[in-house]
Amino acid sequence: MIEILLPIGRFAWEFALTWWWLFLPFLLFGLFVFTWLWWRTDRWLTDRRWIVLEIRMPQEVDNPFRRMEAVIAGFWQVKIGKNKREKWIEGKIQLGVALEIASIEGKVHFFVRFEQDERKLIESSIYAQFPEAEITEVDDYTKLVPADIPNKDWEMWASSYEMPREDVYPIKTYRSFFEEQATTREEEPIRVDPLGQLLEGMAKLGPGEHMWIQILASPVDRGTGYEERGKAIVDKIVHRPERGKPTSTVKDVETVFSVLATGKTAEQKTEQESFLPPEMRITPGERVIVMGIEEKIAKLMFSCHIRSVYVAKRDVYWGGMKAIPMSYFTQFTTENMNGLKVDGDTWTKVHTISTWFLDKRRLYLRKRRHFRYYKGRFNIHFPRSKGSHILNIEELASLFHFPGKLTAPSAALERVEAKKGEAPPVLPTE
Repeated sequence: MIEILLPIGRFAWEFALTWWWLFLPFLLFGLFVFTWLWWRTDRWLTDRRWIVLEIRMPQEVDNPFRRMEAVIAGFWQVKIGKNKREKWIEGKIQLGVALEIASIEGKVHFFVRFEQDERKLIESSIYAQFPEAEITEVDDYTKLVPADIPNKDWEMWASSYEMPREDVYPIKTYRSFFEEQATTREEEPIRVDPLGQLLEGMAKLGPGEHMWIQILASPVDRGTGYEERGKAIVDKIVHRPERGKPTSTVKDVETVFSVLATGKTAEQKTEQESFLPPEMRITPGERVIVMGIEEKIAKLMFSCHIRSVYVAKRDVYWGGMKAIPMSYFTQFTTENMNGLKVDGDTWTKVHTISTWFLDKRRLYLRKRRHFRYYKGRFNIHFPRSKGSHILNIEELASLFHFPGKLTAPSAALERVEAKKGEAPPVLPTE
């Protein structure tokens, strides 16, 4: 046996030494494609001009969730169609909007960042639902801190967020945040705004501290397979049989043994149970999950990436502040559905078995990458345009909306004191 294998091994080794270069293009093809797409996309993005708008709300805001859902539905129209040439030659990708909440030394601001060509669409979508809002173009607030963070004077913590289950399972939305009034049944229930907790926490920041939350949202078109994934999970939960699936040999053997043992086939034994449709035989908890999935995939969807950043001078930096955004996103988690939790592969903490293998250097590079991606509004999958998970407009409105002073009374949020309007047409000019 050895006499046979030894010449074969020697021939294979000599062949590899002589013709190794033939396999090199195949080994490097994936790296070449990624680098090429990165380069072309970066060049295309360099020619874009970005605008940051700050939105200030009046004292009272009625139905902020439903109004914001309509606003985000208007944002969905930034969707563009692109062919293969535009993607691979021009580097064109699907642009979206960045929905951001920033606490700058204790003062909370709402920002929307987008490409300049979409300004009329963005402003008209906001004004249509919030006519008393005050929208102004401002400089990028990330320029208020040095660009080389972390450094000897500044420290930071950052993390992205992920879903513990498949993204077809919905997170907790605004329709679940309410409490019944103790007066009369005719009155409307009181809405509890989860954003109030975040605003109060951000108000605790002092001089030299910044906390930013960013939601990158890119429109997702129909026909991407997302709805099919949701329907497949629903069919699995309700035990709906798959159509057109051939029976296996194991199933046939089980049928034979069932007839020999009981005199009835499995279909005959379950005839009484199958009288009801599958939807009627699921538990109440399963019914809630099915309804949640079906309602989620029925609305407009965005591919999203969510991250939070805490930046502060070293003399005032406190690591416990990272719990503020983490606890905010925890409010949208349910055990039977889905939620948002810290992505352990992205947060600014390095886990290694040994403590000597370049831990400090790796941690520094991870922080630099987080800060650079936040300023550039890139997701962790750049240059690919997809996000970490898919959220519909109802879920996005629950995470990012303009709260009224009744539900979010924090003094850190600046509001419009008086409505600005045009002069009456009968006003004398002399």
